Amino acid sequence: MRPLRPGLPVLLSLLMWMPALASIAHASEPPITETSAIDMPAQPEPIPDLQEMLSALAQGNFSGKRELVNEITAAKLPGSRAALDALLNNRLYYDKDSGVALMLVEQQENTSYVDAASGAPVDVQSADAKRVTTNNSLRSQLRSALARFDLDDADASVRLRAVKQLREDIDADTAALLRQQLASEQDDDIIEQMEIALALHDLDDSEAGVRLAAVQRLDGELGNDVYNRLTSLLDSEPDSAVNKAAASAIKRIDGKRSFYSGLETTFFGLSFGSVLVLSAIGLAITFGVMGVINMAHGEMMMLGAYTTFVLQHYVFPDNIALSIVVAIPAAFVVAGAVGIAIERGIVRFLYGRPLETLLATFGVSLVLQQLVRSIFGSLNQSVQTPEFMSGLWQINEIFAITYNRLYILIFTLIVFVGLLLILNKTSLGLKVRAVSQ
Repeated sequence: MRPLRPGLPVLLSLLMWMPALASIAHASEPPITETSAIDMPAQPEPIPDLQEMLSALAQGNFSGKRELVNEITAAKLPGSRAALDALLNNRLYYDKDSGVALMLVEQQENTSYVDAASGAPVDVQSADAKRVTTNNSLRSQLRSALARFDLDDADASVRLRAVKQLREDIDADTAALLRQQLASEQDDDIIEQMEIALALHDLDDSEAGVRLAAVQRLDGELGNDVYNRLTSLLDSEPDSAVNKAAASAIKRIDGKRSFYSGLETTFFGLSFGSVLVLSAIGLAITFGVMGVINMAHGEMMMLGAYTTFVLQHYVFPDNIALSIVVAIPAAFVVAGAVGIAIERGIVRFLYGRPLETLLATFGVSLVLQQLVRSIFGSLNQSVQTPEFMSGLWQINEIFAITYNRLYILIFTLIVFVGLLLILNKTSLGLKVRAVSQ
């Protein structure tokens, strides 16, 4: 019998133990069961495509549309804001054949459609496109959704307008968003509006301390929403300290509102009276120097107004601002020329007879009125206000000054001061004062 080679017994022993080692290793591994498969981390669901959501928005009912608007707002995909703005302004359509959402683009007299998600032009006829309908609730939600997009705009005026829009209908989600934005906002006006909006939201808080702090923050604010909320709080507030603070705040707000209401009435009275001042100046000088009761004085103002109309509609139709500037001296010239013609043709023969000048100029006024009716028609003619005279100067929540009334008041002051300088500093003024005395 041949002896075994060295090392062979060791190898045979290992081979004998291999099945046992394999079974031990298999037992030490955790068994693969259904539970372990469930415990695996779930993969995130892919974000829906914007065109997919817009197409669903076009086909859904109003309840579904509101849910889709929330999803589109939360996703903030490129093109979302433009699509929601188109829906708010009745420019969102869909292709009746494919269901693809479209945006209507108006360029002068032509209209076309583009893909609502990408903005790419599409070849769709108007007969194949149907407008996506909205209702009041959905439009209100769309305005809030657009404001959420605008909170991140680089323009402070856009952000301020967005906060004011969100302030009109603030819920818990909106309040959380405003608190997040408040931490990074640098503009003082926007910060103030955010604080007011959050205070309005905190008036419904369950803790009395939070409601009291909100009332104290709103003390002195003049907005109608603030006043209405504080007034309604008095009827439902169980805490006496909050109720007392709300009553004091309302009292102070009432005082400020009365003060600014008086200022507004005074300004409107001055601006309206300034037109009468211009007329009275002419009447006073005419009667004081000439002894003539000019019943056609109002028609002189009418001729100045129609001079402005002619310049704006026929001479400078493409430059409204220039037409107004040119109309100021032109109206003086036209009215002055007609006044000289009346004096030379009629009034000069009636000096010293005031009652006869009254009857004569009254007849002239009737002639001028009928002349204007024959040329321009019996209907009122509109004159467009230039851009620099349009709009409001918003001083606070309840007091605003219209620019057109402000310009009228300034113009009257300039004319009045100019007339005083002429009467007191020139030879002509000396003669006019001497004759009138």
